[in-house]
Amino acid sequence: MSRRPHEPNGFTLVELLVVIAIIGTLVGLLLPAVQAAREAARMSSCTNNLKQLALGLHNHHDARGALPGAVFANTNDGQRWSWGVSLLPYVENQALYNTLRPRSNGVWNASRNYLGASVKAAMETPLSFFVCPSGRVTQNDPYTQVFYDAATGLGKAGLSNYAGNQGFFRIWGDMTVMAKENGPFHGDQPAKFKDITDGLSKTFLLGEVSGVASPASGKKDADVPGNWCCSENLPWNLRQVCRAVGVKINDPTAPDYSFSSSHPGVCLFAMADGAVRVLSENVDSNTQGVGYSQSSGSATTQLQNFDTKKATMGVYQLLGVMNDGVQSSTGE
Repeated sequence: MSRRPHEPNGFTLVELLVVIAIIGTLVGLLLPAVQAAREAARMSSCTNNLKQLALGLHNHHDARGALPGAVFANTNDGQRWSWGVSLLPYVENQALYNTLRPRSNGVWNASRNYLGASVKAAMETPLSFFVCPSGRVTQNDPYTQVFYDAATGLGKAGLSNYAGNQGFFRIWGDMTVMAKENGPFHGDQPAKFKDITDGLSKTFLLGEVSGVASPASGKKDADVPGNWCCSENLPWNLRQVCRAVGVKINDPTAPDYSFSSSHPGVCLFAMADGAVRVLSENVDSNTQGVGYSQSSGSATTQLQNFDTKKATMGVYQLLGVMNDGVQSSTGE
């Protein structure tokens, strides 16, 4: 009887290398798909956050007859409570609102000290529905904007990746001048849905703020993050709680005044009717030479220039203005 030749057990080196190469290729193909799925899930969560905030603003309007003002205060101090504080009772955070007592308290007292440990802790409270899951700045990040004097570095305000829409302008001046801003959030003047004459589905209510400056801007991250509870310590500087459409989405030269997003190539907006829409960062954006940031002394001229040029403004700018009278759409 003939005997079969001995067959070695296991893989040869060549076979092992081929298997490793195949596995590596499959992993390389799978990882982008996994990352895309995770980003899609984060964007869905971000959409839900904006939807929740928009519905809260609608509840505020139903209960009080108007949207909250961008900011408000009961003292002469520059720093003011934000629309986010006004919203708390309408997003199931009445207890936090009661702790802050914003209608009785200023952001700080006359001696520029905190209004007690409970108020300080409340102002620092992280609220998940104000934070985009794709955001790269966290509540404990050392660059998160302070809510007290910047020089002292005392306390960090609760982080927010969502800002109110000031409209086209970011006018410098007192609250009377800022009331001329043409978005749903302007100064301390509450707007009503009837003021949004372009239509609720055609006007931004809220938008994303990524909280990270582009390296090309030369700005530090500390210039950028927003918060849900208060403005900076100047009454006319609302960049912590509001943004304007006078600069394009993800503008690298003005990250602390533009709407911006950590979602690749897009930015999410809640429209005034409560719908959430995704806009490309390349959406038509054209300011036609009308400045977006000027002093109060030139506010009248700025408004006149806008009225003259609004018909040729970009789609993005027109969606940010609540009463320009020009029909515009997102192209969806």
